Formats: sequence, structure tokens, C-alpha cells
Amino acid sequence: MALRNIIGPVGFVILVIVLRKTFIITDAIQKMLVMVFLLAFLALITNTFHGTMWETYFIYLPLSVILLLIYSYVVAYCLKKYYGVFDFDLISRYIVYGVCLQCIISVVMYISPDIKDLLLNKITISEYKDSFARVGNQRLIGLGSQYFGLGVVNSFALLFVAERFKDPTNTKARNIRLILIFSFITIVGAMMARTTLVGTAISFVMLGIHFQKYLKKILKYFIYGAIFAAIIIVVLPPNIRNQLSVPFEFAFEMVYSYQDTGEFNTKSSDDLIDQLANSIPKKAGTWFIGDGLWSADDTGAYYGSDVGYYRLLYYFGLFGTLVYIYYQSQAMWQANIRTKRKHQLFFIFAIVIFLILNLKAFVEVIAIFSLFFFAEEPDAITEDTKQSEISLKK
Repeated sequence: MALRNIIGPVGFVILVIVLRKTFIITDAIQKMLVMVFLLAFLALITNTFHGTMWETYFIYLPLSVILLLIYSYVVAYCLKKYYGVFDFDLISRYIVYGVCLQCIISVVMYISPDIKDLLLNKITISEYKDSFARVGNQRLIGLGSQYFGLGVVNSFALLFVAERFKDPTNTKARNIRLILIFSFITIVGAMMARTTLVGTAISFVMLGIHFQKYLKKILKYFIYGAIFAAIIIVVLPPNIRNQLSVPFEFAFEMVYSYQDTGEFNTKSSDDLIDQLANSIPKKAGTWFIGDGLWSADDTGAYYGSDVGYYRLLYYFGLFGTLVYIYYQSQAMWQANIRTKRKHQLFFIFAIVIFLILNLKAFVEVIAIFSLFFFAEEPDAITEDTKQSEISLKK
């Protein structure tokens, strides 16, 4: 993230001031900025009321989003300059390939302790190192994004793969390649974060709705993908297969639990049910203006609940929670407005994934969808034609 905050402003200065390019503030960007400044204002009110001014995440949210948009603009400009186009297909391709690369790196780090130590010592933020030590070899770990955050990214990557699978111009070879990518992200992603399986399930639902007449054929394709993945696992060298058996059991603990006890559950799912039942705010004042606290201390979330909705409620009450949900949903819907109408089902299910995952922990998706604010497609919906141009030309 720190690197992004450096590349964005430097690239922006080069493009807008040195090369005299024009930065266009679309309706989508305007709406996002209005929402983040409203959230910052609500955060300032609740922090002032409760005397918790050290809780600054939402107060600095406008600056964070502005830097993200500047970075996204620079990336969009460079990719359009290189490819001549910057559309849904190109953006989704880079996101999916980036997630695949993350999965490959995670597997390599797991089976090679030397590479793992090198990358974690040089790249990974120090605050995660104690957490990595506690996890041990139970699961795969990634770079930059960890645990639940990886599951969120993986879930949306799977939805992107499913959306690309809907393209009627796909060849059989491309469909097979997409299915293999889908299977790879599902299996390896679940070995990093079981939340990935939410994306797998929602992707199947979206494909089922889109391909109602061809559902049996689609299922056959994915069964072939699962069989191929199983063959790959079987032919792996025994030492690597034995190493990966631990995170594989972690990923599919629910299946192993069903085999042992006849019930689909995990310790994590049991803890989540307990949090949902017992951590709901009980004070009327909390629902009205929150408690002004995001974290209890350095050990974790305030009130011992990771549930995204509860964390928002405890921080700035029901109104702030609804504003945040609307803001994140609008980020995805504005991305939909900037892209082709045929992707509308994708963005609806993206919002569904966001709403479901917040039952597990706090989710922020604008970083995934900010690139779409600069997408250009010839048959895009025209709701976003009203634009303001800011040119820093002399």
C-alpha cells in the first residue's frame, strides 16, 4: 500500500503537469468522494463525542481514497496507452492473473522455507510476523494481503473468472483454461483463506442463472476441471503432497468434519455463529452514535467481534453503518455504470459477496473496483456521461 501511495502521486504529477494530460472527474468519482467525506464527518462526530480521537481510520479515509483513485488513474492511463483499450475484459484479466500469481507464490513459500523467510523478512509488514508464527504450517500465507483479506480478493477473482466464462466468443480451449484457473484459485485460495469458498459458491449461482439451459453442460466442464485438479495433486512428488496435506485439510475442514461427525462445521464457523449471537450491541446509544471504538487495543476488534456489521455499529452506529454499506455498494455499481450492460449480473453478485462476507469480518472493496472508474467501453451505460474536467495545464 505504501508503494501505491508513492507511485500514484508521482505518476499523476508526471501525467497531468509534465505531460499536460487531462484528469476527468466523472460522476462515479464525485459520488465516491461525497460518500467518503460524509463517512469522515460521521467518524469525527462520534470520535469527538466519545473522546476517541486516536481512532483515525475513517477520518483519514478521504485521503486514502483520493490516493487510490490517483493511482488507479495512472495505471489505467499506462495500460490504455499500451493496449489501446481499457475495458472490463482487460481489467478483470489483470486482477485474475494477479491472484493466480499470489497463489503460486504462496505455494512456493510453503514448500520452500528459505524462500518464505527471504520474502517475509524483506517484504511483509512486521505486524504480521507474530501472526505467521502462531499459524505455523496450518495454512498458506500470501504477500501484502493476509488471511480473511486474501479470501475476499480470491472470492472476487473467482467471480471475475466466472464472468469471463460467460463470454459467447470464447473458444473451447479458452473455456478449459478458465475452468483450470477457477479450480486452481478455489483450491489454493481455500488453503490460504476458507472465505474463498464463498466466491466459489456465488460464482456457481451466477453461472447457473446465466446458463439455465446449459447447466448440465457447465457442470460437466467444472467436473472435468475438478478431476484434472485431483490428478495434478496425485502426481505431485510425495514429499510436496505430504507438505500440502496440512493446509488442504485446513481448507476443506468442513468436509473432513462431515466425514467424522456427520456435521458440516468448523471451529471458525462455530466461533462466527457465537459472535453473531452474542456480540450484537445492546445499548441504545451504540445504535444511535456508536461507541467511537474500532479496536479494543492492539489485540483485536472492539468488543471481541470481527463481524463487519458489528464493528461498524460499535464504531459509529446504525446510520454510519448504512452509509458505509451504501458507499461500498455504490463503488461497485458505479463501476457497473462505466462498463458494458452485459456485466450487470456480475456487479449484482459482487454486491452480494460484499454483503455476505461482512458477516464474517470487515470488508472494503473499493481498491478492487477503483480501476473500473476509468474504464472506457463503446456500449457502456450512459448514466455517467456528465463529467467535470480538471486540467492543470498552464
